[in-house]
This record gives sequence, C-alpha cells and structure tokens, in this order.
Amino acid sequence: MKGSVLKPIKNNTMTIPGYFPSRKMDKFIKVRTLREYAFLYFLEFISSVISYKYEPSPFEYYMQGEFHEYTPDFLVETMVDSFIFEVKIQEYLKNNREKLEFASEAIEEEGYKFRVVTQETLFKQPRFDNLKALYYYAPCEIELDQYARVISILESNDGKMPLNTLVSECEP
Repeated sequence: MKGSVLKPIKNNTMTIPGYFPSRKMDKFIKVRTLREYAFLYFLEFISSVISYKYEPSPFEYYMQGEFHEYTPDFLVETMVDSFIFEVKIQEYLKNNREKLEFASEAIEEEGYKFRVVTQETLFKQPRFDNLKALYYYAPCEIELDQYARVISILESNDGKMPLNTLVSECEP
C-alpha cells in the first residue's frame, strides 16, 4: 500500500479517500467516498458474499456510435452470482441514466448482475449505526449468559432497538 495515491472524486460532498479494514478480505480496501466506505460494512455482514473488489477491471459499452470505458465501483462474488455494484447519489443517477443503462447492458452481457445502491439506502438509521457498532465489536467473544440477556431484552422490545440502547441495557 505504500506509495499508492488515491485521488478523490471531484464535486462530491462526501469525498474522503481512505482505507476500510476488511476482515472478510483480510486487507485494507481503498475507497474514494464515504458512501463506498459505508457500503463495505454491508458486504462484510452479508454471509453469501464470498469476496469483493473495489474498482475492478473496466467494461466497454457502446453508446451513441462510440465505445466507452466504464469502471464500476465494486465487483461482488456471492455463493450464487457475481454482481457489479454502483454506489451513487440520486443526482448522479438522474444525470447519467443513459450511460448507466448502456453500461448495465454490457455488464449483464458479460454474465454479471448490475445493481445500484444509493446514499438513502446506505445511511438508513438505526441500521447503519448498528452495523458500524457490530463491526467494531464483531471480534469480541460473548459468554452464554450475556447472549441470553441480549435475547431477552430484544424479545421484550419486539426485536426493535438501537444498538447503543441495547448495550446500555446490557451493562451490569
């Protein structure tokens, strides 16, 4: 990783080039935006995801009489299928609809399924904060009596509770 320079995407209010510490991939994953960083939490917890790659090899697509090169955000391999994911804001989707349609056709012709994830989906609360907290504590072992207490608290609240509330309820 030494010596690599990650250029942020311009005109993007959520630009933070950085590295996500992936346990599933056992390495740091370079990302350009906070949305992409957030998406990695989901990939880490989806059990059917075997592997993923940020900015995989580009695809060519044909639009308006010309070939264009398109580099997607993520290639995700699951137990069943291979997906190409774009992690975008709604405005990008509105302004690039035609490009995404042509690119998605080319991607699907290569045997991948094409999906777009938006900021609204990623940052839905309390789910996103819970994912971040769970990811932080995932390597921790839990005793059987602690596990039983968590289940009891969740059952008494119909299973709906922000993680920080659950943690405070579980403290001795």
